[in-house]
Amino acid sequence: MQFFIKMLLSIILILSFNACGGSSSSNEDSSSTKDTTPPPQKPKQHLVGTVYDDVIVGIRYQTEGFSGFSDANGHFNYYEGKKVKFFLGNIPIADVGVNKDRRVFLSDLLSLPDRGDYTNEKLVKLARLLQGFDTDKTDDKISLNQDQVSSILKDIKKLEDVNLSSISGITLPTKEEASKRVKDTLVKEKVIEEEKPEPEPEPEPNPNPDPIPTNNPPIANAGIDQNVSEGTSVSLDANGSKDSDGVIVGWKWFENGVLLASGQSFSKVFSVGVHTITLEVTDNDGASATDMVVIRVNASSANNPPIANAGIDQNVSEGTSVTLDASASSDSDGVIVSHEWFENGTLLSSLQSFSKIFDVGTHNITLEVTDNDGASATDTVVVVVESNSTSDTTPPTANITTPANNATNVAFDTNITIVFSEDIQPIQDGDIVFKDSLNQDVNFTSSYDGNTFTLNLIPNQNLAADTNYTITLENSIKDLAGNNLVQVVHGFKTEDNTPPTADLKVLKTGQTKCYKFDTHEEETCNESHKGQDGYYQKGLARSYSRANDIVTDNVTGLHWQDDSIVATNEITWQEAKDYCQNLSLGGHNDWRLPSIEELESIIDYGRHGGDIQGSIGAIDFIFENMKSSNLWYWSSTAYSFFALDMWIVNFYNGDDHATDKSNDYSIRCVR
Repeated sequence: MQFFIKMLLSIILILSFNACGGSSSSNEDSSSTKDTTPPPQKPKQHLVGTVYDDVIVGIRYQTEGFSGFSDANGHFNYYEGKKVKFFLGNIPIADVGVNKDRRVFLSDLLSLPDRGDYTNEKLVKLARLLQGFDTDKTDDKISLNQDQVSSILKDIKKLEDVNLSSISGITLPTKEEASKRVKDTLVKEKVIEEEKPEPEPEPEPNPNPDPIPTNNPPIANAGIDQNVSEGTSVSLDANGSKDSDGVIVGWKWFENGVLLASGQSFSKVFSVGVHTITLEVTDNDGASATDMVVIRVNASSANNPPIANAGIDQNVSEGTSVTLDASASSDSDGVIVSHEWFENGTLLSSLQSFSKIFDVGTHNITLEVTDNDGASATDTVVVVVESNSTSDTTPPTANITTPANNATNVAFDTNITIVFSEDIQPIQDGDIVFKDSLNQDVNFTSSYDGNTFTLNLIPNQNLAADTNYTITLENSIKDLAGNNLVQVVHGFKTEDNTPPTADLKVLKTGQTKCYKFDTHEEETCNESHKGQDGYYQKGLARSYSRANDIVTDNVTGLHWQDDSIVATNEITWQEAKDYCQNLSLGGHNDWRLPSIEELESIIDYGRHGGDIQGSIGAIDFIFENMKSSNLWYWSSTAYSFFALDMWIVNFYNGDDHATDKSNDYSIRCVR
């Protein structure tokens, strides 16, 4: 019997081992067919933040997916977890992550450890700049005019290079004023609590208090009544008031319940009529008394007009700056409130004094002054400008050397160079007319070199591609002898940066799977998945070949750079464009920066960086070179909303967005 029991246990043990082996085999088969497709990425969460000194309106910002200026509420757009760059003009202030409360204060911009620090030297400097540029002049927001900011800070690259003592054109607050305004904002936004004085300790009760003495109230004396003429300053003095058993410690002057002053005496110009003024005095024991004084103000019978004085006549040489000053003008019974300078009925200035370089000849300048009662007077000053060379009657000439006349394929970021035959007088508005083919003005700034007689025109933004432009140098331009320029009309056409799409074809995206619209879970493709690439799987199959660090797209015919530079260089957009134009690779020198459509034509949307062993991104394995991180690559396509931005493409996941041309990203040239 024991023998049969042992045999039965042996059989059960053998069957158990076989069952375990079968399970292992099943698991291996299941693992070998396991789906390795990554779950779809969680959508980015679009957030709206607020930037503060007070609320800052019009500060430029830039982040992944967004760029522009903060709106009327100081709001800016960003994606959750993405850093935001802020700029003052072209000066980068900071590249910061936004706190969960979606607020950015000056202390956040400067990475200060204490968000409530409003006395930090760097913070106060930045606050003085922002408040100085404020065009709103209210206490609830700071509004920036980007043209003004960029003009005043145009030659400054870093915030620490800003020298506040050399800033002109704006009024800067003091350190104390700027710091207080920042503090008030931090209190209002509940970042810090308002400081409150420590309460004074309650005095210990006196077990044997002295008897309370009787206090005699003070006697108020506001002075005698007064009769004065209109415009006279009236002085009121309470020095006749007294207190028999103490001292007077408080004086208040009222008219109709309105407090006029809090001192023992004060002066004021009252309007025409009868004014009853009440004086209230308080002694050191808190007792008070009042007295009244009557002020009668009589209207003046007539206003004396002002006297205008335009200064002495002046004889100057050609090109001399003439200063005219009306400070010697006066008004016997009021003040002068307006100064206006005219020549032949044309207003030259509305300031008390101004400077101007007049043309050769005689100029009769009329000054008109107006006083606070509306009376006016005039005076005339004669300015005679004598020519430096009476024999020079030759008109100047000009030659626009860059770009050449009737030139084509001109870069849309070009500057204009004009060379004159001789020195010229300062360029005035209307001397140079710069228009496009739609007769729209092109705004520009200019700089003149008097040593080489060269004038440079710098367009305020890039010119439009494939567009005709005309520059007219009007004959209002004069040389130093007053001779007028012979009019010059100059034309050119910008390059056509439209991407060559003729060879681009619809390619398969590489996406072969379908996902639920609500949960993004993978499922078998059916009619409900219309609109997904995995449902259609349309387009031409991708086909590539490789030779000599060049990958050829056999479908589009494009040739792509794929050497070590693709995986290493990070440069600005202009540097990337110049690099591709100067590249010599594989015996070819016609390389260029690709358009956004061309870059996206080699993205394989069925892949992303790191999803398959050995994968370098959302691109075919035949491409061997790619950055290991920051897989953003420059395109030649401009962002239409903001002239300084260009499109870039991310080869980690196929994303794209616009960014400032001054940032550093990678390059992959095409031909």
